[in-house]
Amino acid sequence: MRKGVGDINRVHDLYKKLKETSVDDSNYVSLKDNFYKELTSIPNKTHPTVQQYNDHPRTISTINTRKDFGSHKPLDFSEITQLLNLMRTDKLGYTCDNKSYFYFGDLAEYEEALIKYTVSCLLEKGFSLVSVPDILSGDIIRSCGMMINRDRTQIYSLDPSLHGPDQYLSGTAEMSLAGLLNNSIHNVKELPLKLVSVSRCYRAETSNIIEERGTYRVHQFTKVEMFIASKPEESDAMLEYIRQTQEELFSPLGLHMRVLDMPPHELGAPAYRKYDIEAWMPGRQNYGEISSCSNCTDYQSRRLNIKYCDVNKTTYVHTLNGTGCAIPRMLIALFETHQLAKGKIFVPEILQPFLSGKKYIVNVAFSLSLGDRCKPQPHTSDGTCVLVHNCPVAVRDVTQNDSHPFKRCGFSGDIEIVCCPKGEETLKSPSTEVKFGRRIADIQCQKVVETSLPPLGMHVIGGETASPGEFPHMVALGYNSSGLYEFKCGGSLISEYYVLTAAHCVDNIDHMKPTIVRMGVVDITGNTLNKETDILIANTTFYPQYSRKQKYHDLALLRLVTPASSNLNPICLYTTDENPTVPLTITGWGRTNTTRLDTRSNILLKANVSIVSVSECRESYGSWRRLPSGIGRTQICAGDEFGRHDTCEGDSGGPLQALTEQDGNYRLIGVTSFGRGCASTVPGVYTRVSEYLDWIEEVVWPNKF
Repeated sequence: MRKGVGDINRVHDLYKKLKETSVDDSNYVSLKDNFYKELTSIPNKTHPTVQQYNDHPRTISTINTRKDFGSHKPLDFSEITQLLNLMRTDKLGYTCDNKSYFYFGDLAEYEEALIKYTVSCLLEKGFSLVSVPDILSGDIIRSCGMMINRDRTQIYSLDPSLHGPDQYLSGTAEMSLAGLLNNSIHNVKELPLKLVSVSRCYRAETSNIIEERGTYRVHQFTKVEMFIASKPEESDAMLEYIRQTQEELFSPLGLHMRVLDMPPHELGAPAYRKYDIEAWMPGRQNYGEISSCSNCTDYQSRRLNIKYCDVNKTTYVHTLNGTGCAIPRMLIALFETHQLAKGKIFVPEILQPFLSGKKYIVNVAFSLSLGDRCKPQPHTSDGTCVLVHNCPVAVRDVTQNDSHPFKRCGFSGDIEIVCCPKGEETLKSPSTEVKFGRRIADIQCQKVVETSLPPLGMHVIGGETASPGEFPHMVALGYNSSGLYEFKCGGSLISEYYVLTAAHCVDNIDHMKPTIVRMGVVDITGNTLNKETDILIANTTFYPQYSRKQKYHDLALLRLVTPASSNLNPICLYTTDENPTVPLTITGWGRTNTTRLDTRSNILLKANVSIVSVSECRESYGSWRRLPSGIGRTQICAGDEFGRHDTCEGDSGGPLQALTEQDGNYRLIGVTSFGRGCASTVPGVYTRVSEYLDWIEEVVWPNKF
């Protein structure tokens, strides 16, 4: 059932009466008005394909993957802007309409950045920029297909005593641009005529739906609008062109989106076919429409008399429109998607030049630093500003309640600095901090740190399941066996294209090589190719000195066919020769039973282990034929003295990692190589990553030298 309240039978009846009524009849004028009023209420025809959809839209495509926040609950836009003091929507009754808002500071600049970005892209595509009026006549609005003479209308009317009769605020620049072409004839060479405008849009519509509160649906907002006049035979292609243009505009913004071909009941009166693009808004936990594009065929051009001339023949053009950027909803999607931590928002790289080079939106009001005195809560004794994971009482509250009640001092990188009550803070000696140089691996690591959401300090673990998003770098290697995949080794994502694993996982006595990596999940159940989680392996680079005959240099780099999702953060490499003094963590999907060879975990497991001295490790492996030189400096040993937690078969290639206090991100210390069995008191042996940095950097980042 189409939108539009016109009744075609009533149109025919009124037309018949009009033909039968004399012009001099006193009822003629009112009859004629009713006829045209009913006629203009009839909606456009519907594309034949769309008629088959019934009441449900069809998903055309999806764009980008949905960001995994792990155990962190993302905030919604209202919470974020309140935290950052960037927007006001309440207590505006004396100032403006109740569905209004004020943007401040960085948010106001972000609005301008989106406008400039969108317009600059469209100008490059040949659109012409037009500045349009906000007040339009009713004839233009009605000709565009908007109902303004009904009890329910989206349009604001103006006081006729001040502005004259039949004057309204524009609901979209589409109306103004269509009105601009009113009663015009264009040379065929001018088509397609592509126009773009930035305007304020006024909508009287309201909504009581909870998901549409805040600035999702407001009475006025800024929008960049595309408008095209084309030849009739080209309008279908022009609709696809607008949709493609929208996808090109939105894809680099890192939003997860779906493109929908809308069913008949979702088409506005002038639309023949309409696509909507909806973005996933993590804080709202729902998709929200951020743009649409419509082919109106000759519905508007016949009413506005817009034609083109080709070889002495005039024909009505087809008009199309599409959203370039609807500011409020785009801001909601961007802020909710790119929140790194409470109080910090990552700016997509493509927008940074339009935002004075800013990479982040942060709360400049935070002025306290680590070690400063502070008030944890009003009317309490002084506390100290510490990293949140060094304040046990805050960690406990976050674990139990998802938040803590203490004052925020600021941030160190992406880690919250909290005002911890006196006596509650955990004091760490300087020796526990990891120190970094400025080699290529460190520079690449800094990029990861700046764009990642680190886990919040809940890392006292022992043989338990990992949480979604806790180890986003962890991958499983899949081996093709008669068309089905078996996952026998692990690995670590160290860049968007490379996974670091153990060489023996690729070069082994079974002559089986992994062909895919599965990533972004803790549960690897499923033995068929999954396009959402699996990426094909392009090639393998072994460390040059690796030999299957010995247990040294057990490293290989797997090059992926396509890059990993931007939502999956690579792990940083540990770049110092000193052993870390922070706790070490092992992760894997390996065998979980010491007696049954077929008992493997499909759920990612994690456990704490400690470094074992070289001398002790050599005693355990002194007689191994494949270790002719014993345990060497390129290896590191770790384990649990009670034999409770250890890597096992199936964990090979996986990471030995440390959570650093400097920025709250993991560093890759070692790659699981071998051991004497599952849950043994004999330590496991790992290839020490810091000894192979030159080789890794040359392969993974060759253009950075």
